[in-house]
Amino acid sequence: MFEKLRAKFTLRQPTGEGVLERESDEAWFADVAEEIQQGRVRPGLWAKAIAEADGDDARARAIYIRLRVQSMKDEAYHQSVAEAEATAKARERQEGPNRQLVIAVADQHLLGARAALERGADPNCRMAGGEPVLYFTAGLGDPEMVELLLGAGAGPDQAYLGTTPLALASRLGHVEAARVLEEAVRVAAG
Repeated sequence: MFEKLRAKFTLRQPTGEGVLERESDEAWFADVAEEIQQGRVRPGLWAKAIAEADGDDARARAIYIRLRVQSMKDEAYHQSVAEAEATAKARERQEGPNRQLVIAVADQHLLGARAALERGADPNCRMAGGEPVLYFTAGLGDPEMVELLLGAGAGPDQAYLGTTPLALASRLGHVEAARVLEEAVRVAAG
């Protein structure tokens, strides 16, 4: 009998999320208390609190605290959204030209690849499957695209799955592309 009662009234272990939320709430309320103590009350929120409390100062103070904590959480949320958007835009600015280069290489569109490189695409970026764009181009056997990528700084010896662009072009019988790559490897070796 006592076992059933003990099980019924035993405190449950708090979940991680609940603990973190309560700790966070405590910090929010402490910040509001400090603001109030320093006389930094938001006039608009205070007016709303008085209106909701029908003029009762004690209730207005409690309502103000609740409203101010919520406004601080809202401000933090909006700030985190703005930061995430700024990070995404910065990443897009960096990845945008690379993505354009990958698409142009896949489509064997020389002018598109040139434009992407002029916009700052990394000539050593990788295709969706992980292979370097130069390796992919060597597999297509496009000597002009190979030259363009090498001229933009693509490393001629970037191996993928143990095979270099030169070895791939040679194995697939892309003579012109292999010749361009062979020259680039020779120059790079010094």
